[in-house]
Amino acid sequence: MPLLKRLGLVFITAYILMFFSEFYFVNEDVAFDLVKTMQTQPVALLWLLLELLLFYGLPAYIFLTAVSLFRARTIWAIFLAGALYGWIVEGVIVWQMYEGLPFTISWTPLGWHVIIDVLLGWVLVRRILLMDRYGVTAVFSISLGLFWGLWATWYWQESSLITPADFALFALFTGGLWVLANGLLTPFISRPFQPSKVEIGLLLAATAALFALNILPILPIALLVLPPLFIVTLFALNRNRQTEERDDVIVALAGQPRRGQAALLGLMPLVAVVVYTAVYQWPLRLPLTDLIALPLMLAGFVLFLISFIQIFRRKRAQPANLTHTPSAGPDAAPVR
Repeated sequence: MPLLKRLGLVFITAYILMFFSEFYFVNEDVAFDLVKTMQTQPVALLWLLLELLLFYGLPAYIFLTAVSLFRARTIWAIFLAGALYGWIVEGVIVWQMYEGLPFTISWTPLGWHVIIDVLLGWVLVRRILLMDRYGVTAVFSISLGLFWGLWATWYWQESSLITPADFALFALFTGGLWVLANGLLTPFISRPFQPSKVEIGLLLAATAALFALNILPILPIALLVLPPLFIVTLFALNRNRQTEERDDVIVALAGQPRRGQAALLGLMPLVAVVVYTAVYQWPLRLPLTDLIALPLMLAGFVLFLISFIQIFRRKRAQPANLTHTPSAGPDAAPVR
């Protein structure tokens, strides 16, 4: 894959991951700033989105590189590659990974960023589109919208909810860009993603520099958390590379979904607006962070452990048998 196509795949993937991380999650500060910018400074909206894309560009690049370099094809290998992405977002770009150890190792890096951003938002959505079944795509999109509209009220205990009109503006704009990103993904995912050694070196240097300058001066304990997690995860991913004989998931997700399939994804923000409006007007508020965040945090730890077990249970790929095979004939020795 040429460099420009790789960069195209990186930034389209970055938006998809960013959408589920910041907008589908409804990260209060980011969501509120986006709504305010759309209403008061629409010209500055482009710069805000560009800034967010640049933040997510590095972890998305690391994720795609890990998938390609270590032949991540199974859900277990993808989960571990996604863990690198989640820990960079929460432990290198920002510092939230260290505010409630050990629980914040999983929530939100594994419990949300991997399970929701990567497995659901990047892998499953693409697989649904490639199934080419309109009914399945519609039901899936509606289900995503139902969850989004409900989950979007999770922060009611911390601050007042944005109005349904503001949420509609927010959801239709960010969700519309998400639909567009899924439509644009096809030409960029058509060939293997193979970054050069120079690219890999620059990615590692940038990640290390950000960690050293952005995190360590204020949280030295991070040195005892992030590097060990990276080492054990890369160890398992290297084992996967030695045992996986198939192409990675980037190649597996290549294909040409129909335009109508991508268009059906637009049901998601529409349904979310309807559900959010209903929940907003409902006098009761559910403790969503307890009902949803806790199970996802536990699931992150469990899936991380299972991923290790599944990868190390697999046997190493055996080299081809190059011994001479006797020719067929009445005097030929049997081949065992």
